[in-house]
Amino acid sequence: MPDALRSLKTELLDEGGIEEIFSHLRNLLLATVVIAAGSYVTRRPEEVNLFGILSPDLAGYGVEAVGAILVGLNFLDGFYKLTRLGSPLILRTALAALYLLISIRLVHFVVLLRTG
Repeated sequence: MPDALRSLKTELLDEGGIEEIFSHLRNLLLATVVIAAGSYVTRRPEEVNLFGILSPDLAGYGVEAVGAILVGLNFLDGFYKLTRLGSPLILRTALAALYLLISIRLVHFVVLLRTG
């Protein structure tokens, strides 16, 4: 067991694991804010002035789609890095499920926070 803890410490502290975790969290938060902005436009189109160029619904759904693509790319990047580390399949599956659960809850939270 001490070898496993030492290996975890090495990966997290010495090899930049914590930095990667915060990088993925920052990217996830940014993508969530993008989704929340698109959701705000689709829920309250009368409050958004797009200078008559686009319909607010179309613009809102487009922004939401871009945010969802960013969340997906962030997920794939993290999953690829876990695969490259040689982590066990069960760990990758558990972390992927946790990531998706946190992503969905975070999107709900930011949308509720933004739309009131």
